[in-house]
Amino acid sequence: MCENAWRVEYCPSDYTMAYCNCPFTIPECPGAWSCEDIKVHVEEIMAYYDLNGDNNLNPDDLMNDNHYELLVELCDVNNDGSIDFCEMHACAVDTENEWRMEYCPEGFGLVYCDCPMVPPECPGAWNCAIVI
Repeated sequence: MCENAWRVEYCPSDYTMAYCNCPFTIPECPGAWSCEDIKVHVEEIMAYYDLNGDNNLNPDDLMNDNHYELLVELCDVNNDGSIDFCEMHACAVDTENEWRMEYCPEGFGLVYCDCPMVPPECPGAWNCAIVI
């Protein structure tokens, strides 16, 4: 069983998924976003759309329904109907990697970025140091 599937089954619902960096250096492609770029953009998205200040994007934020539904479809990893910072961050990393696969020359790798928000730990859950 992978770590995040274990967390879904055994951790309380307010615990988040583990998002870990790949420990290997990846060459940068011109125009590609770095982990810092992704972090900044996610911070801006969350600040703009999180109208009620609960650190989640959900229907309470009065987003356009089509936009919200698309974000939930693409980014709601734990299927709880809201998107927390780490889910949005993982979604941005996935989107960046799709862009890299389409626009970067062969030989340039994908980006792997830890979520910069430290989630609460669930007893028995593995952290990135153990996973890697």
